[in-house]
Amino acid sequence: MAAWANRSTPLARNVLNAYRSRLTCSTRSLPPPPAIGLIKIDVEGLECAVVRGAIQTIKNDRPNLIIESQESHAPGCPQELVAMLAAQSYAAWCFNQGALRPFSAWHDGLRTGYGAVLNNFIFLPEERKRPMGLVFAEA
Repeated sequence: MAAWANRSTPLARNVLNAYRSRLTCSTRSLPPPPAIGLIKIDVEGLECAVVRGAIQTIKNDRPNLIIESQESHAPGCPQELVAMLAAQSYAAWCFNQGALRPFSAWHDGLRTGYGAVLNNFIFLPEERKRPMGLVFAEA
């Protein structure tokens, strides 16, 4: 073992003390992270738990949400999501037949053009209820 590697030797103490006295670094605070603009949730039946856990971020940042929720994975979860997020002033939409439709048009038997269960929902804060570039349809 090298003499300087043993901390008890005079050489090691001198080297360590020299570094201690010469090594200084400045610190600064990091800027706050930017607001979250979009959250996508696909957790096979645990969507309501994820939204409950993210509720402070949802309140603070007001992101758009895309949530996959299927009645067969968690009975009542799509409706519970709508209620939880409506309490935060979010509007619920489903994408069907080429347009966003109000959640009120959704039912468990609704299918996509490919025959799959329609289980992707878009939640938009009321202040951004109809962003440009999206096609909306009435129920």
